[in-house]
Amino acid sequence: MKKIMILKESYFSLTEGGKAYYVIDNLKVQQDLLESFIIDRRIPFRLLNPLQTVFYINYEKGNSLVSAPSSAGKSLIGYIFFRRNHRGGIKVYTAPTKSLVYEKVKEFKRYFETITVKTGDNILEFLRPVTSQVVVSTYENLVFTFRNKANWTDKIDCIIFDEIHHITKKWIVEEAVVYALEKNIPLVGLSATLPGVYELAEWMKCEVVIDCEWRPVPIEREIYLLKDFKEPIKNFESTDLKIASKIFNAMKELSRKNEKVLIFVPKKSLGWKLLEISQKHGMSLMNETAPFEIKSSGSDIAFHNADIPQEERYLIEKEFRNGSLNTLIATQTLAYGVNLPADRTLITIKGWFDVNTMSYRLIPDILDILQQEGRAGRLGIKEIGYSNWLIYGVKKEVLEKILQNVFIQELKTEIGEEKESLVNALSLWILIGFLYLGERYEDFLRKTFSFKEIPKTTIAKTEDFLRNHNYIYRDSLTEKGLFCIRSGIPPLNFEEFLRRLYKAREFSDILVVIRPLIYMKKFDSLFPFIENNERFEKDIVTLLSRLSHFGSSCINDNTHQFLFFTEGLTFYYPNIVNPPGEFSAMRVDALHMIRVLLELRKINILPLSNKEILSLAHTIKYGIPLDFSQIGALRRVGHIRGNLIRKTAQILNFKIPDFANPAKDLIDFLLTEKALKLMGSILINERKISKEKAVSEIATINRVLKENVNSLLIDKDILIAFGGFFLGPQAVFMRKEELIEKIFN
Repeated sequence: MKKIMILKESYFSLTEGGKAYYVIDNLKVQQDLLESFIIDRRIPFRLLNPLQTVFYINYEKGNSLVSAPSSAGKSLIGYIFFRRNHRGGIKVYTAPTKSLVYEKVKEFKRYFETITVKTGDNILEFLRPVTSQVVVSTYENLVFTFRNKANWTDKIDCIIFDEIHHITKKWIVEEAVVYALEKNIPLVGLSATLPGVYELAEWMKCEVVIDCEWRPVPIEREIYLLKDFKEPIKNFESTDLKIASKIFNAMKELSRKNEKVLIFVPKKSLGWKLLEISQKHGMSLMNETAPFEIKSSGSDIAFHNADIPQEERYLIEKEFRNGSLNTLIATQTLAYGVNLPADRTLITIKGWFDVNTMSYRLIPDILDILQQEGRAGRLGIKEIGYSNWLIYGVKKEVLEKILQNVFIQELKTEIGEEKESLVNALSLWILIGFLYLGERYEDFLRKTFSFKEIPKTTIAKTEDFLRNHNYIYRDSLTEKGLFCIRSGIPPLNFEEFLRRLYKAREFSDILVVIRPLIYMKKFDSLFPFIENNERFEKDIVTLLSRLSHFGSSCINDNTHQFLFFTEGLTFYYPNIVNPPGEFSAMRVDALHMIRVLLELRKINILPLSNKEILSLAHTIKYGIPLDFSQIGALRRVGHIRGNLIRKTAQILNFKIPDFANPAKDLIDFLLTEKALKLMGSILINERKISKEKAVSEIATINRVLKENVNSLLIDKDILIAFGGFFLGPQAVFMRKEELIEKIFN
């Protein structure tokens, strides 16, 4: 293994050039930077930077691991890697988030004519053959492709694993790496914050490992005690409010005029309190959906987190990157997602002494802190980035000691620390091992990072569980086992689905039953927005009584929040402009649910009709109850307006036309004076919005309805997805009317 350390003293300027200083085999090397045209004349910079130069000189073939700060030019490392491993096949880039995938698509379009995107967003991904030079995919979609043995995977030349430090939290990354190792597919792992670099590199069988201390934009770090900042607000009602008040004052004292400032908070409740305090001090907010009343809209400040609606999140990102939004509060999800560099980062860190481990703990952990800090510095705009750490509950000396030891600690994954995560991963991986190697599945497990040393007794117990529950019979996978592999649903989740299905024979509630099948969603983002509303207690009591027959697991997996959305109860909460968090992005889940339900019907576990499956898909996507879910098919109607229409139809006893029927009768009914007047009254009296807002909303609804007068009551995406999974790839080329005829007749 060739080990290389790029030193801090390396330097690079877009206009003046630079040099790379690095150590290899205990020898210090001084290297002039290379001209970029030796790789490709389309590269937008004249010179390769120190990291790119060193990689180009030292990497020839095989596997590699590169640990380098954010904005150090790792994307071009990936392109060099692609060039070195070109054999006429398909090159694959994979990353943990869709936002990163779409960013790389834009970058790679400079070099490749054809690119296939695989994020699960487009159903055509599953139906059309891959004929492009490059596939850009999320981890999950790449692994599902491997499990389902797609034809194009035999043509893979090489794979880039971006943000490979996610291996510590996403066990699916290990599966993809093991697959590549088994197939002898060259791979490169890229990361900004990676402990145990050489341990991971050894497991990945790397030829070259590069650890880079050089930063393209130097960062000046200062650590402050949060308690030293005064509170602009007194008489605190909560600890969160007190801490948020101090963060606000730190923001005012530390940030400079016209700086792009990212303020990282360790938990969402702090972010919302900070946003609320900012509004009280005269700042306008970009957020539209919040757990408090927004009185001043504008672009002074915003809060970016996984719970805000997708539409709002995209607007906030765009405005911070290129617009007038200069101050952005964020949780750690931003540090691992879309690239939004700033001039300054303010990172709030909570520390405490854990008596169980007899050591200090931090939230966020030190790797997340360094990832957040990496957002400081805008190459080509400012010569330096600033990182301010705001700490409470821990002393500076303790934090500095943790920082000193961060990169010499062993690499650990969460699988070994959480019992349920371990069982979930192990049970599914045994099935996958059977898929690849039959009864020699243990050989597959020993090639993983997390399970390479797992006791045989643990493996044997898990295999017994799988055999006793009919996932494996003798030396073969059963239909249940194959279903879990194809769908990715771990056996524990599937057993919970089956338990609820059995209960549903007595207490029929299909939405409760299918919740475990949407296993990748937490559904924990809704209640924080609405739990302080006066009607919340009544709504939640009603839902909990409905769930009581199914047991406490429905609370543990947030089935109650899922039902709150799908029953349209959020309509009554005026601060919900768009469904928050995961509920704002249910489209993909709706399409995948079609596939899952058709598979379950095929193996006679859940024999739903076509109409029932379509109804569930519409309800999951739009959050409109099952008997009215076809309303969601009306363009630009969505969740809130859809439930307003549903309630209006219920009160006036109007029967909504069935799926795939013309929408004209519904539109004509809704455009009557009686219906429009009732909708306005519902908005004022039940949604509790002002008369002025209600009048404006009714005018918008009027326009939207007229645009839908010639439409059919079936969502186009859902129709194509159902057609593709039900009829096969030929469905893509069918007219809408032909598809409808084949599905409903």
